[in-house]
Amino acid sequence: MHCCSDSSKLTSFVRAVRDRFMRRACSAVVGMCRRWVGREWFGSRWYEESWLRQADRMSEVTSIPATHRDLLETPSAAAFTTVGAAGYPQTTAIWFLLDGDVVRTSLHRSRQKYRNVVDHPQATLFLIDPTNPFRTLEVRGDVTLEDISDTSFLERLLAHYGQTLKTFPAPTDNRVLLTLTPRRIVANG
Repeated sequence: MHCCSDSSKLTSFVRAVRDRFMRRACSAVVGMCRRWVGREWFGSRWYEESWLRQADRMSEVTSIPATHRDLLETPSAAAFTTVGAAGYPQTTAIWFLLDGDVVRTSLHRSRQKYRNVVDHPQATLFLIDPTNPFRTLEVRGDVTLEDISDTSFLERLLAHYGQTLKTFPAPTDNRVLLTLTPRRIVANG
């Protein structure tokens, strides 16, 4: 038995569901509608195929586009956002290095960013072109942490920003290497 006994109400319900979710391009909705009203409502595979085509067009980009790669290659501070213990975003400015298609940085274990990525290993790096504020790059991804016993990566990171271990104002011991592997990249402008 359906949630609506009157067939006109059922048809209205199905149309409302179809209209609401058509733009979302989610194949899971197709399965949900099949369970609600039965496969015969679709009449053909057109609905499912069109939704899946839309989902393919909206698939997530995971490689850094050449048009915005310069934002990651030039030394600049980026907004690094993690999820805090209470579930709210926590954003700080960081220095970083592009290493192939991943972004790396060095974190001190006493910092809030470190505690956040240990609990929730996902983060976002956001950059704004200093010459054109409408040109931005957002890198959302998964975070992995690696213990580092030497300061070779930190020295390389600092040299990229014109600093040395002696001129760096933060602690240089008790650090970890953070790697952000992109899962979605949004480039604007």
